[in-house]
Amino acid sequence: MDIKNTVQDILGFGAMFGSKGQYRADNKNHMVRFNSNVCTKEDGKIWHGDLDLTISENEIRTLASKLGKTIYVLSEMDARFENETKPLFEKALYSTDGETFSFDEEYYHRDTDGRLYEKEYVPPTLTAEEIATIKATYVESEFKVLGEIPPYKATKKCSPVEAFMLAICKKLEIKKPAKLDTWKIWVSDTVYDGLKEATVAWAKKHNPHLTDYRVQSSVDWLFFDIAPQHFSYDPDWVKADEFYVKGEYVITP
Repeated sequence: MDIKNTVQDILGFGAMFGSKGQYRADNKNHMVRFNSNVCTKEDGKIWHGDLDLTISENEIRTLASKLGKTIYVLSEMDARFENETKPLFEKALYSTDGETFSFDEEYYHRDTDGRLYEKEYVPPTLTAEEIATIKATYVESEFKVLGEIPPYKATKKCSPVEAFMLAICKKLEIKKPAKLDTWKIWVSDTVYDGLKEATVAWAKKHNPHLTDYRVQSSVDWLFFDIAPQHFSYDPDWVKADEFYVKGEYVITP
């Protein structure tokens, strides 16, 4: 049997999905591995490319049956470079002999439709004792509560998050720093999420030619650069109408 032709008949030539971010946005929670390696212990790497196991698992199982060998799907780094000739089979994301199969159950699951998907991340729940410890550690000893959020208004050239940060500048009577991301300012999840929603709506309004993915991507980068920090938990002592400053208002880069 010609392995190369068999592999190409079933998986095609090394497929690439184009924009990886766009593909993920269009196929949320799919078991996708970009630049994956399909290998067997007998032959090593037999295929390389982008693979969506939510959609293509049956093809991988068919390939295993045709070859009469166990197929291993590995991440890019586990079968390239220093691992090119000795793939790390023990790190396989998925393997099958055509009949039986196994996959990384820490990060993936088989849903009711029979297909494989990424597991949804569930943040840990804080106990009352943990919340009390956090409050004592951060708010009482290191944070200054500045009360209600100052009013702010976005314009065509100034996004909601930028307007928000500039309003804080005005309230604190400080000069706008060269890098707003050098601030040690925290807001609650409620405020942070509200700012992000407003900024996404602002970006769509002023950039109607952009796809939803491009809008979200640009907003994510904007928030990475200048947004206030936010609490990754929302205990009852973090009020939606307050923001906090830790230590100095501006930290020099």
